[in-house]
Amino acid sequence: MDYVSDSGSDVIEESTEQRFTRLIDEHERSFKQKLRTLTSFAKILADDHAKSIKQLRRACRDYMATETEHVEPTQNTKSSRHAAAHDKEAAQRSEIPSPAIPLTSAPVEQEPPLRHMEHRGDNADDDEAEAVADINHEEGLSPDYSDATTANMPHRMHLAASQTPVSTPKPNMGGPAGGQPPKTSPVGTPKVRWADEEEQRMISIIYRLSQETEQEGTKGDMWRRAAVMHQEYGYNRTWGQMAAKWSMQTRHKCKLLGYTWAENVMMKKPHMPRKKRALSPDDQVSVDSPLNFKEKRARKRSRESLKTEATASKRNRTPNQPLGHHSELQLRYTFEGASSDIVQVDWSPDGQYFAAAANSVVNEDSNFSENRPRNLLYGSVPTKTIRELPEHRIERPQGQPQHVYTTVSAVRFGPTGHRMYTGGYDNKLRVWDVEDETQIGCKAELLYKNKRIEVMDVTGDQTTIVATGTHSGTRSVRVFIGDADLTADCREVRPLREMGMDVFPYAPTCLKFGKGQSQNRLIAGFGQDSDTLDGTFGPGCMLVWEFAEAKSVAMPFDRGNTFVSDCTWSPSGDLFVVGAVTDPLDKKEPWEHSVVKLYSTREQQPTMSFRCTARDINDVTCDFDLVTASCTDGSTYVWDRRHPRVPVHILRHGKPVGGYAQGLDRELNDVGVRYVEWSRNAGQLYTGGSDGFLKLWDSRRSQADVLVQDVVDIGNEILCGKFSPDHSSLVIGDEDGRLHLFGKSQTPLPKEDFKFMLAERWAGQPAGGSSD
Repeated sequence: MDYVSDSGSDVIEESTEQRFTRLIDEHERSFKQKLRTLTSFAKILADDHAKSIKQLRRACRDYMATETEHVEPTQNTKSSRHAAAHDKEAAQRSEIPSPAIPLTSAPVEQEPPLRHMEHRGDNADDDEAEAVADINHEEGLSPDYSDATTANMPHRMHLAASQTPVSTPKPNMGGPAGGQPPKTSPVGTPKVRWADEEEQRMISIIYRLSQETEQEGTKGDMWRRAAVMHQEYGYNRTWGQMAAKWSMQTRHKCKLLGYTWAENVMMKKPHMPRKKRALSPDDQVSVDSPLNFKEKRARKRSRESLKTEATASKRNRTPNQPLGHHSELQLRYTFEGASSDIVQVDWSPDGQYFAAAANSVVNEDSNFSENRPRNLLYGSVPTKTIRELPEHRIERPQGQPQHVYTTVSAVRFGPTGHRMYTGGYDNKLRVWDVEDETQIGCKAELLYKNKRIEVMDVTGDQTTIVATGTHSGTRSVRVFIGDADLTADCREVRPLREMGMDVFPYAPTCLKFGKGQSQNRLIAGFGQDSDTLDGTFGPGCMLVWEFAEAKSVAMPFDRGNTFVSDCTWSPSGDLFVVGAVTDPLDKKEPWEHSVVKLYSTREQQPTMSFRCTARDINDVTCDFDLVTASCTDGSTYVWDRRHPRVPVHILRHGKPVGGYAQGLDRELNDVGVRYVEWSRNAGQLYTGGSDGFLKLWDSRRSQADVLVQDVVDIGNEILCGKFSPDHSSLVIGDEDGRLHLFGKSQTPLPKEDFKFMLAERWAGQPAGGSSD
């Protein structure tokens, strides 16, 4: 076995040009830091000013209330009759009667005189009536005007206001009302208009309530909760006024601002026709879906067959999802018993072999009682064998476990498929000879001094290029260029040092080599860990290098200055995508927490930016015109480059299998969606999340019908997955150390048995050796 030294001089002389460049960068960082400080002070002053204005307005309203409370509103008989006639005429002019107010009067109990209305808004009493009318309108199937444009919005709003007749006076059994004014009499307290700050606060509250995982009760219950939360900020709107304001004006503003979530606030269920061939959720034929002969014959399939094709669990299935379109994926085999969470999988170029890397539990206080082997697995589809590769372990002194297995954080096959590369928390990069599955062995290993390997990627055609990322510093990114075995003849490149950097405070979070024309280009995302518990991230940046003739050339792309979560390349290699935390100085909306930037290899600045509400991005993808970001909030956001302002789809998963304590933020306590990959069918993609479901989506459909199928519920959080190069097989890894192998077939596949072979038993044996 070959060992490669990690020694080398750490002192590099700095040229004049490099020194000036470094000084300029330091000045720029110092300026941005001071600018952030000033911005924070300005925000504090603005908040204090807003609170003062709010207190002044509240004091004015209280003063007006005390002044008008002692004034008895009066109205003579003549004016009362005139108002009643006016109300009657207005009711007759109304084209559409409001379902909330009857057109015919009925004798009712006499009400006391109206004295004081607290903090009424514009048309406050009409708002109460419109609230009930609008809730019925939204939850039914009658059309609404949520798609109204800026040009016709005033017309729509005027029409909605005219649909509620003006309230008429209460009839008096003894004769006409003499002193009681109509309910809409202008003699009462002056109307209080909605301030922009008050409306924005309502939008924030409704967004928070609409994003809750569990939404119990009716829409009215939600608005009552919103009113209580709204009053905590010093406002006194009733829930009916808030609902009416939302329906009459606010929802249209949200539509124009691109808030896609606002469209479903008042909607009880998606407005979509039931498909004729769809089955009802309980697998019974829909009443309004007559079946023809072919459909009746298809219904003869057993209930168990339907459960295999589409999971029967109802807790995460989209309501009324069509079951007439299914994925061809079928489960072939499940391996149980890896060391812990399976965090990464990869396929050989020919699609015949796969490998899986897993975490390990290392707790010296418990004498490593929870430490288990099988942290690296190698699978063979032709021979139906799974082998253990146990080299990532540490020898222990006598009296303790002989070996302590460490986390294997990265695994990649080489371009030819004859070599495999792994890196882990034992501070070693290993090269495996996998040309013959019966003679697999560690060909070489590279020891990193006190630095565990976090990320890795491999590329190359004639020459192999391996890039690794360790902890922060100028040596955090190391690239090896040469033969596939990483012998002494290969050249090591440290691109950060070649850029003249003496200090680099960030650690690499992702490394991705390009595809096609960009296969010798490497994207590296960086970030600085933050110890805070509120989900905030430290600073970071993005760098791109091109490698040629054993040297690196930094490409002049905009680096950014925020934490980078993930990066990837387009299939053609002419575009790449970076998911990062939003820069506070560039933040345009209060809901914006992260951003996905699209770069072209021909431009230094991002060509497009997609703003996202999620706080933490797991993975980003780019499939021609579509860009996605899978996040810890359990959703995958899909943008179209032709319409970049808002996501065309938000693909949501259900609650996590393990759950989390009530009151905690899901984004800070859940892994969310950890697997996303595009299918070979145009517009279709698979996602796997913490709810344990593997889902198939079709981005060409409407939002209400975007889910094609719940392919399978594996019962544990899905942490990783990957299709074979020909997309005939799929490997999924979960949190319980299980590996799931799927195959594509239009006919049922029989359950297969794979042989597991311990490393101490299979070495030198034929493929059909003993199993464990």
